[in-house]
Amino acid sequence: MRNRVFRDRHGRGQRGVLLPPAVPAAVSRATAFHRLVAQTYLSLTEAYRDNVSGLAVAVDWIPRMRLNPDEVYFADTIVADGAVPIARLIPPSIDAQGNTVGAYIVVFRAPLVRRARDPQLLVELLEPVLAQLIATYLNLDERDILPDFQPWWN
Repeated sequence: MRNRVFRDRHGRGQRGVLLPPAVPAAVSRATAFHRLVAQTYLSLTEAYRDNVSGLAVAVDWIPRMRLNPDEVYFADTIVADGAVPIARLIPPSIDAQGNTVGAYIVVFRAPLVRRARDPQLLVELLEPVLAQLIATYLNLDERDILPDFQPWWN
């Protein structure tokens, strides 16, 4: 592969990266959301670290579930705002090859971001969602995880 040399056209300086990857402004919105979910999860599970060692957290853009539009009832393992799933707890299972798969929480980014007007509101929306699913996994009350638990969804 040949190294390309870019010309300095019209005296404006060399072309190149506007911001290096280490600069916070270079972080994508998806990466920032992933970090926010991880930080929130760690802060909520700090007291239960030994009990949640088998629980993982994942982020998906949209819910990839078969939904019946006529039925808006969801199990305790799904947090939904009306007919829109916000997050889901997937219990431990065995995959097609016979390997065990641990439990994990999937947070759906698009529904949460659409409901948040600013980053601080996003934290306020995310905390109770994760608290409910962690409490469901541990078979505890939500207020044991988040003392000021207030569900904002329907």
